[in-house]
Formats: sequence, structure tokens, C-alpha cells
Amino acid sequence: SMVNWFYCIDPTDYNHHIVKKVKVFEDRMPPEFIPIGEDPGGNQICLVVAGEDKGMIFFWDHEKEMDEGEPPTYDNLFFIADNIDDLLNNRLTEG
Repeated sequence: SMVNWFYCIDPTDYNHHIVKKVKVFEDRMPPEFIPIGEDPGGNQICLVVAGEDKGMIFFWDHEKEMDEGEPPTYDNLFFIADNIDDLLNNRLTEG
């Protein structure tokens, strides 16, 4: 996949504003993950903001998401980079 958008803090860009996206996905992914971008298919690029994996980047696959009303799991989250620098410099984990 590829990154189509990184979310922003520009208040005039409501469709890609990070605060809006965090609210959209807050009940759909574990609480230590926040979306920071998306691929062309609507999958999310996530940053871990708490716990031992803090700072790592994961891919959130919406096709494998839990059904509505069910608690989020880690089953549709896939590690892609140790940190944002590795993501931006294309030092991604193979696998």
C-alpha cells in the first residue's frame, strides 16, 4: 500500500483534520493508536501514543475490522515502522 494523505491540523481542511479522524476511529481501534494518515483504500496509518510500543507506526486494515458494536482488537493492525522517521525515510519492516 501507500500513504495517500497525512492528516493535518489546518482548521480549513476538515476532511483531513487529525482531530476529526481521531474521533471517527476512537471506538474502532485500540485506544493507544491514533490515525495519522490513510492509504487510497481508506486503511489507516497509525501512531502508537502509549505503552511499550509508543512511537511505532502500524497499518490498520479496515477490511479486517471488527463488526460495529464489537470492541476493537489488534487483529487488523500490522507493524510497519519503528518510528515516523523510518516511515518517512522508507525504512519499513518486510513481512
